[in-house]
Amino acid sequence: ALIFYPPESPYRTIASGNLAITRWHHHGDIDGLLLERTKMLAANRSLNHNNVPGDMLQLSELHHFLGQKEKALDILHDVSTYYKANPRWTLEAEALKAYLENTPEAFPTLLHRAKPWEHSLQQRVQFFWARTLRASSARQALEVLENIDNPWAKIEKSLAAKSLHYKEALDILGDIPKKSE
Repeated sequence: ALIFYPPESPYRTIASGNLAITRWHHHGDIDGLLLERTKMLAANRSLNHNNVPGDMLQLSELHHFLGQKEKALDILHDVSTYYKANPRWTLEAEALKAYLENTPEAFPTLLHRAKPWEHSLQQRVQFFWARTLRASSARQALEVLENIDNPWAKIEKSLAAKSLHYKEALDILGDIPKKSE
């Protein structure tokens, strides 16, 4: 594709973005991936709205993994406007946004909207919901994941269980006396 498309072609940008994914997988080039995926998102905003929610999701996840939460949220700021172009990817991106914004109240609606789609989308929404709940209520997080058995759910169940047992251990200890001087 890079040989076929002229340098000024917006489609070349999309091909470069896909190549950057391969370079990241094979060589760990995260900087190249972020640069090219950003260009790819910009190109798809004008060329192919169907790809925009998935691009937003993937790029914002990368920024989140790098500890750049505000940048991740900035990418997702208008994701809901792409619902008609690609409902499935928009719903998953909205679930990531709700997690990053720490808005657990958004998840029942997101889960309901995910019901017509494949089971894996519902599970992904539940994963983000549980991850959002875990900090305030590990028990609720485990309830959200109760009947889900996929790799994402297993990770989150493990973290919630660890959190829960840690809190129970602290409750058992009660007040710890302050060190006397």
